[in-house]
Amino acid sequence: MKQKLWLVWVMVLIASFMLSACSSSDDESSAKAITAYSITGATGVINESAKTITVNMPFGTSVTSMVATFTTTGRKVEVGSVIQVSGTTPNNFTSPVGYKVTAEDGSSVTYTVTVIVAPSTAKAITNFSIGSNDGVINETAKTIAVNVLWGKDLSELVATFSTTGTGVKVGTETQTSGTTANNFSSPVVYTVTAADASTQNYTVTVTADLGGSWTKQADFGGTAREEAVGFGVLSTGKGYMGTGWNGTVYYKDFWEYDSAANTWTQKADFTGGERKSAVAFAIGTKGYVGTGEDSTGFKNDFWEFDSAANTWTQKADFAGTARTEAVGFSSKTKGYLGTGEDATGYTKDFYEYDPATDAWAKKADFIGVARAAAVGLFISDKGYIGTGTDGTSYYKDFYEYNPAKNEWARKADFGGTARMSAIALYCLCSNGYVGLGYVPCTKCEPCPCGSDGYCYSDFWEYDSASDKWTQKAYFDGGEIAGKRARAVGFSISVDKHFVGTGWDCKTTNGYYKDFWKYTP
Repeated sequence: MKQKLWLVWVMVLIASFMLSACSSSDDESSAKAITAYSITGATGVINESAKTITVNMPFGTSVTSMVATFTTTGRKVEVGSVIQVSGTTPNNFTSPVGYKVTAEDGSSVTYTVTVIVAPSTAKAITNFSIGSNDGVINETAKTIAVNVLWGKDLSELVATFSTTGTGVKVGTETQTSGTTANNFSSPVVYTVTAADASTQNYTVTVTADLGGSWTKQADFGGTAREEAVGFGVLSTGKGYMGTGWNGTVYYKDFWEYDSAANTWTQKADFTGGERKSAVAFAIGTKGYVGTGEDSTGFKNDFWEFDSAANTWTQKADFAGTARTEAVGFSSKTKGYLGTGEDATGYTKDFYEYDPATDAWAKKADFIGVARAAAVGLFISDKGYIGTGTDGTSYYKDFYEYNPAKNEWARKADFGGTARMSAIALYCLCSNGYVGLGYVPCTKCEPCPCGSDGYCYSDFWEYDSASDKWTQKAYFDGGEIAGKRARAVGFSISVDKHFVGTGWDCKTTNGYYKDFWKYTP
């Protein structure tokens, strides 16, 4: 008797399990929607409640044998008795066509697809964009407004558009979407012609005001130069720049910038002596400068600047090898220095400096390729290194350093192209910025006439929370005029970022002393 009861109990459990499984399977297998639908690039509008799909096509489109591309959650899709294969099966859309979608459980639903061909009088511009910037079309006023990045060169922009007309011209020039360039420095009139030869004008206005803006400030107090250093002191609203060279002369002068007064004041010369390609950062109210090179070779000395006393004090030498074009950045209490080029080649070692003890501690090596002329920044509680060169290749990879765990992790690549000698700006609590820089001739880009490198003017914001890059306003008031490398910059608040000096890749007379403020 006990054995029979045991068998009955087992059978009940098995039946219960099968019913549960079947119930779960039935729930999943009833899906039978068309989730996306298009014909030759024209996207269908799906009304899920009414189970209808509408596709608008230009005048003159033949609808007798059109192939649809679609996605579905069902097991199969049929028109009549013909199984439909997305992107393959043609149908005659002279009249509405019923798409029957069958689910795994055998249930079905029918979507009615209607193709509407524009009439012969149609002459509208239905979509208009420049790059990633969509235009706002005012059909009543027949105007189109497009906003692009501040500083964008408007003289030769290519628009992508769609129209219900048979042709589009600007003046006498036929326009091809995604191909024909126009000068949008002033409004441009697009004339759309319908099949019946009637026309309609749309006035397109492009405004460069996205991504913040750059404002010219008082020129740097010293002479024009490149490969200088700079740092900002948040609590005082003042920044500091100095050292560098002009291709022949090395400098050691040092200058204070008062952001409130927009003035420069010369301070005590850098006691470590003339040099270029050093590293600088601020911790609290003190600034720190070290490494770099002069005519005698690479350096590993390290100095503290007291802005209140206007004095320099030598601190413990950098613990790594003497080097140039390293990366440096700081948190609220510590400084970090690594990568660069030493006497043996390119490096990837990484160190932490504690001003409280005047001591260096070796940390986990940078996990990217050993390199020099990279950028470094610190956001919230993490450090970042990216871009640079190993003498052969140029990089756009980007890495995060976690001081608490002494660990590196790769993040989203820098938003622009690979490059060296870019600039980085950061203010600890806000997003960081990376931009400018260059690649030498024959590397990645052809060189403009009279230049020995290709310089960049693009400028990008990095959001560490989302690990995403967003392009911002072009540097120095223009996509063309702002091309610059080996510049120096610093931040003194979340909305006050400064960049100046540098080299514009020209073979001669390519050094600058201008100074600009970026406002997000």
